[in-house]
Amino acid sequence: MAREVGTEGKLGGQAQVKGVSGVWKDLTDSVNVMADNLTDQVRGIAKVVTGVAVGNLKQKMMVPAKGEVASLADTINDMMDTLATFSDQVTRVAREVGVEGKLGGQATVPGAAGSWKDLVDNVNELAANLTTQVRAIGEVAIAVTKGDLTRSIQVAASGEVADLKDNVNQMILNLKETTQRNTEQDWLKTNLARLIRMLQGQRDTMTVARTLLSELAPLVAAQHAVLYTLQAQAGATWLRLMSSYGYQERKNLSQEWAIGEGLVGQAAFEKQRILVSHVPDDYIQIVSGLGQATPRNLIVLPILFEGQVKAVIELATFEPFQGIHVTLLDQLAEGLGIVFNSIESAASTEALLQQSQSLANELKSQQDELQNTNAELQQKALQLSAQNAEVERKNREIEVARASLQEQASQLGLTSKYKSESSPTCRTSCARRSTVCSCLRTS
Repeated sequence: MAREVGTEGKLGGQAQVKGVSGVWKDLTDSVNVMADNLTDQVRGIAKVVTGVAVGNLKQKMMVPAKGEVASLADTINDMMDTLATFSDQVTRVAREVGVEGKLGGQATVPGAAGSWKDLVDNVNELAANLTTQVRAIGEVAIAVTKGDLTRSIQVAASGEVADLKDNVNQMILNLKETTQRNTEQDWLKTNLARLIRMLQGQRDTMTVARTLLSELAPLVAAQHAVLYTLQAQAGATWLRLMSSYGYQERKNLSQEWAIGEGLVGQAAFEKQRILVSHVPDDYIQIVSGLGQATPRNLIVLPILFEGQVKAVIELATFEPFQGIHVTLLDQLAEGLGIVFNSIESAASTEALLQQSQSLANELKSQQDELQNTNAELQQKALQLSAQNAEVERKNREIEVARASLQEQASQLGLTSKYKSESSPTCRTSCARRSTVCSCLRTS
């Protein structure tokens, strides 16, 4: 019996001693009672342990026991309660966090100690870390959804969660850069179209220059601006100040520049933008009613049309020019070249029209004078024709008179001849007549 139970671990055995009585029978019964109690207690423990092994945490040791076995039973039962509570709490936290998406849950296992307490703390730390990380990602995602691209995930993480955090932060950075580029492009296109549309159709260079500087200087955060236009006369070209913004005239600063002279003339000569940073303190002053200060950055921008300089703009600012501002100026220069060329072409066309009109008026005046002259000549021709007719008439009269005179002269000559040959009486008689008398004819 002792060998089976104590050595071989065979429970449930009973001692069988036939014919014993008295003390030997009591001893046999005591051994059998001990074996029964030990069998029940060990099997009770085995049942509970087997239940734990298969995940059944509802088993309890219900066999009667005393002493250390009773303490062991209580300990096992307390362990089962702790395991059941731990299981319920861990399951609850796992279900809330992993399935239901309820963050912030914590497992509570009263009386847990040692490894059980460490396990509870690890579960709670897992839930807390997951809650912190997911909430941080969620807050940033909500901010991005509302258009706030300044946020990023700053929570501590490692492993795949750290990779997720880095990817989300990089996504936000890329989205911010893309949004900024799109915003800048929208700003660029909108202002380019607005400025060109504002200046199109203008016919006066001064109006264009003033309007341009008034709109352009604040747009690129410039506090000082001047615009020079190209002048040409007798084969010579130079740049002359046309308009300004915040400009204060100085005695030592010319308002006209030859091509290649100064930065203004050099920009016109090279046909390239010139950007100057770190301007000296004594270079130029931007003046207001409250004081004056030196700008730190300059940009000189030539305005070209088909490779020909039409104007030069100079801008000054306290802060460095932003890249989008420089891009705006470069793209605006092309449109401004068209505007200034259109004004120049319109002015040339108008001058040609005026010249043509003047020539037309002069030609008309000459035609009128010619018509008047022709009318006078026609009148004089008519008068001359009438005079010629009168002369011819008078000539005919003169011919008739001359013929008559010739006839009369012939008659007189004949008369004289016959007078000299006739008698005195006949001559006296014939002298009183105008024709050849009959006596002369007979004679």
